[in-house]
Amino acid sequence: MAVLMIEVSRSLGYPARFVSGYMESDSSKVGRGSTHAWAEIYLPEHGWTGYDPSIGKPAGSGHIAVGVSHHPRGVMPVIGGFHGPAGVGRSLHVNITTRRVAWERHTVLPADIPS
Repeated sequence: MAVLMIEVSRSLGYPARFVSGYMESDSSKVGRGSTHAWAEIYLPEHGWTGYDPSIGKPAGSGHIAVGVSHHPRGVMPVIGGFHGPAGVGRSLHVNITTRRVAWERHTVLPADIPS
């Protein structure tokens, strides 16, 4: 759904990007969370604005971004390969623990960026 939203936004002339991360939910609070993705659209009046088409709502404080890219391939959460003996089992177990911290968003102005 995020990819579709990104492509439609781009076709209408709005820059858009893919965000990969986690979404805080009841299942993530008991250790069953999984990766999640949503879109960010650049709106001239508001800057990059996140929207989660999977739930039909704006991205909020429960959306935890890990990576941002113009294409989903740029933010794959797990990528790699294995060379070794045959018969090795394939499994991966990941536990994610979230903790809320105080955070204040700051706007970076061009004058603040070192040249």
